[in-house]
Amino acid sequence: MKRNMKWIIGYLLCLILVVRPVCASAEENKKTIVRNRVSIGDIHIRLDVEGSGYEKTSEDGGLPRQVVPGERIEKTVKVTNLAREAWVRIRAEAAFETGTMILDNSLLSEEPGWIRKGGYYYWPHPVPEGKSVTFLKIIRIPPSWGSECENKPFSIHFTSQAVQTDHFTPHFNEEDPWFGTVIEECVHTSYTGKEAASSGFSVVFKGGAEGLVKTGNDFFSHWTDLMPGDVASGIAEIKNNYKYPVKLYFSQEAEGLDELAEKLKLIIKNKDKVIFKGLLSESASEVFLGEFKSGMGTELSYTVQVPAELNNTWALKQSSTKWIFEAKLTPGQGEKPAVRPSTGDTSRFYLFLSLGVISGTFLCVLMSKGRRKEDDHSIIKET
Repeated sequence: MKRNMKWIIGYLLCLILVVRPVCASAEENKKTIVRNRVSIGDIHIRLDVEGSGYEKTSEDGGLPRQVVPGERIEKTVKVTNLAREAWVRIRAEAAFETGTMILDNSLLSEEPGWIRKGGYYYWPHPVPEGKSVTFLKIIRIPPSWGSECENKPFSIHFTSQAVQTDHFTPHFNEEDPWFGTVIEECVHTSYTGKEAASSGFSVVFKGGAEGLVKTGNDFFSHWTDLMPGDVASGIAEIKNNYKYPVKLYFSQEAEGLDELAEKLKLIIKNKDKVIFKGLLSESASEVFLGEFKSGMGTELSYTVQVPAELNNTWALKQSSTKWIFEAKLTPGQGEKPAVRPSTGDTSRFYLFLSLGVISGTFLCVLMSKGRRKEDDHSIIKET
């Protein structure tokens, strides 16, 4: 009988395993990746010198023929800004065999608005990208030039310079409004500015097949090109829209080894707590953002700082960083039911249930017969 009971118990365990619905975990750790790109802007201007009957030239107002004292020559000189908004200034010089001379109003008739300080003419307003400002339209040959200047060739040259308006404020009441700023030669011939996208970035955990859903593919895209000295900031919302609690983590990985990433500083805060502070080239692994119930979340604020000492060689340079957000379901909550994989077919469950009922009835009959035999054996033994 004991052997029969072991067999019956074993059979019942197998039956329970067969009849019990197969359960599986419906959730796994979910990840999403955001690649953020940052680029440095450029200062680029063009000086155009045009005259009636003359070919268009650049930075050269050389007179192509002999002139006479008192003559007025039509020649338009203008500066066009091809890149980021900038301050501009122009220097005009006459070159003789004996040397050069900085020109003033005796030869030039600059357009209204220009301010002459030292050896330069300054335009006192920022020049936006794509806009032009005219310096002069007429060159005057002084009537005082007499026979001493006869048959002595000379030429007129114009030089234009520009400096960024970001973090730079000229002092036009000073003799040197740009206070000794060293002007570097532009090293680029073309410029395509970065358009700023709309703001409002988020990473939301919705669970199920959707997992982590991000709004925006580049959290830095609401910035234009950054300039030396810029400090740009943004905010991303992190939220749990799943019906169960979830733990959220943040990681950063450098996108390759580039020189610009070694210069840019990045600070990331989870509300008031700093979770990353370093260079864009550095990494951070699985920084815990918090455990959030359904409908709860946090805000990540981030700031990129561009060193003010970056020179023209850094113009148009680009860099990027990869942000990884990961969601992990909180174990042991007790409110998460076992999930039956959906197959669209319930007949198998009812088949197992029917087999269980039949098997249970059969076992009851076997157990009843076993008891009867045991009773009969006891009676014979007593006799």
